[in-house]
Formats: sequence, C-alpha cells, structure tokens
Amino acid sequence: MKLQSFIVILCIIILQQCSEINYQIRKTTDRKFNTANKILIQKPLLMQSITNTKDLKKSYETSQYIGFIYFSGGLVREQRDIGVQVSTKSIDLKNQKDLVEMAENGILSILEEEISNKSIASSKVSLDKPFQSVKSKKDYNPTEENGQDNLNSPRMVYEMEINRSSLPKPSEGDFLIIPIIQYYYAHNAGWFIGQDWGCMAGVRLGVQFLIYDLKSQELVFDGFSDKKWLANMKPSLNASDYYVQLENLNKKVGEDIREILN
Repeated sequence: MKLQSFIVILCIIILQQCSEINYQIRKTTDRKFNTANKILIQKPLLMQSITNTKDLKKSYETSQYIGFIYFSGGLVREQRDIGVQVSTKSIDLKNQKDLVEMAENGILSILEEEISNKSIASSKVSLDKPFQSVKSKKDYNPTEENGQDNLNSPRMVYEMEINRSSLPKPSEGDFLIIPIIQYYYAHNAGWFIGQDWGCMAGVRLGVQFLIYDLKSQELVFDGFSDKKWLANMKPSLNASDYYVQLENLNKKVGEDIREILN
C-alpha cells in the first residue's frame, strides 16, 4: 500500500513538472547564442510608453499597467465588448513611479547577470524609437485559472514591427535583446475584469523578450515571460511583502532568460 501511494505521488510530481510552461514562445529560429562574443541589451521599455498610453485606467484595462492596484467597494457588473463582465467597483491606481524603477532595474539586472554567467560580454544601448508600428489583439482563450486569475480578461497580446534603421551595426555586437515590460503590479484582494470568483492579494509581471540577429537584422526569438504570485487567504499584505514577492518573480524571469540563452 505504501509503495502504491509513493508511485501515485511520484507520478503527480512528474506530471506537474512536465506540464509547467516557463514562458510562451511566439517565434523562434535556430539561434546560436553560444557562439556570440557580445550581446547588446536595450534598456527595458514599457509597453505603455510604446503605445503612448498615458491614461492609467486605460493602461490597467489593456494590461499595460505598472504600479499598485487598490480594489474597494465590492464587485459590479459592467457592459463590455464581449457582454457583461464582473469588475471591482472602485479601482485606485498608485505608486507607479516606484514600481517602474523596480521593474526597469530588476529586469536589466537579471539580463546582465545571466549573459555574464554565459561568459558572454554585454553592453547597454538605448535605441531611439526602435519600433515603427505596434498592433494589439485580444486573446479570449480560457486559462487554467480562468475566472480567478489576477489578470484582466481578455488578455492583451502586443506585436511590434522593428524599425530596422534603428538597429545597431553587426560590428557593435552579435545579438540585440529588447525587453518590454507589459505589466508589473501589486494588488490587494478584489476582482480583475472578467473574474467570476475574484482573488486574494498578490503580484504579477509580464515581460516580452525580442532578440534580433544583428548580422541578418532578423527577429530570431520572441518570448513572453508571465509570472504571478497570490497570497493564501490574505486580502492584503504589508508593503515590504509585496516588494519581496516581486523580487521573487524577477528571479523566476531570470530562470526563463537562462533557458532562452541555452
């Protein structure tokens, strides 16, 4: 009996590990980072800046928000493009500056660290208007935690078209990595748009990584790292706890970068 129980538990663990998706690959080719001598890193860009979304409420509704989200007032049902959806009655958006700095510095730091661990030289660059266009589409496909996820529904997917004239020359490096922070936030308990059940306090971040081969000027990798954490039965946390959990998610993004560069 004990042996059977052990086998069942072992199978569950294996299935969980096999089904875990670290990041979503949107495009990839035979990239050879192990042959690179130098990789250029664009300073992390904010999706809300790329789309020129200055209104905080709109950035929240289109999954481009960076900052703290404070829910209050219970739930309401609102008419939206796909019918009636649940949302929190009152949504206060704050502390954007602090989390923008944390997001930019954190993502840049883990990129530099992981590239250094590969014994590849790196250098920071700051391109002037790297994208000539940006498109967005709504993803209505249900997720594993549909109805109680700490992300608005539908999910927003953004596609950028590079301005090739802005790319560095091959003499400057072998590859260019452009990290784009789509969302990076902390929140108390409440209902995100489209949540039937709501969720406890938590944090979430979503970062897109575009990698270009500077010799061919082609996009060789497009991946999206989506990380989240929800407190167990806690409607709110101390400020320091939110920051600790965001730092933990940064480290998980680092694990994705490590896998991408292999």
